[in-house]
Amino acid sequence: MKTFKDTQDRTWEIDITVATVERLRALEDPVDLMEVVGGDLIERLGSDPVLMVRLLYDVLAPQVKEQDVSPEDFGSAISGDVLEKAADALVEGIIDFFPPRQRNLLLQSWQKVKDIEETLIAQGRETLESGRIEELLKKKYKDMVDESLSHLENTGNRSGNSQEPSE
Repeated sequence: MKTFKDTQDRTWEIDITVATVERLRALEDPVDLMEVVGGDLIERLGSDPVLMVRLLYDVLAPQVKEQDVSPEDFGSAISGDVLEKAADALVEGIIDFFPPRQRNLLLQSWQKVKDIEETLIAQGRETLESGRIEELLKKKYKDMVDESLSHLENTGNRSGNSQEPSE
């Protein structure tokens, strides 16, 4: 069983069972946890924190009801470091549901998602530190100003406005 604490110091226990899977399939906006095998659920959870928190709330529905926590209060208590720990607990809880033969492959898949995320963050940091973005923004701003000035000059010339003083 995987656990995490939210920003209100409440401990939540992720325990995925067949009953959990059936409950999630029966929702108005159903989620099938079996999509982690042959589907894209792990990737979607890794890239969509809102989906992840909504799914967490639905997985934890019995505990949420017992603690009388509204969806808004639950969502408000999941941010920052908690978001990462909650995502790990949820995905690892889903993976633990599966038989051992599938579990290893799913863990490797989740690790690959996390590795890709780290690579993208490192690339973003490198791009920011290189000064390239600053150069591009300056060029874009200059081009925008030049285009605006050109447009204004052309608009004035087409309307017959003359730059010469009238007599």
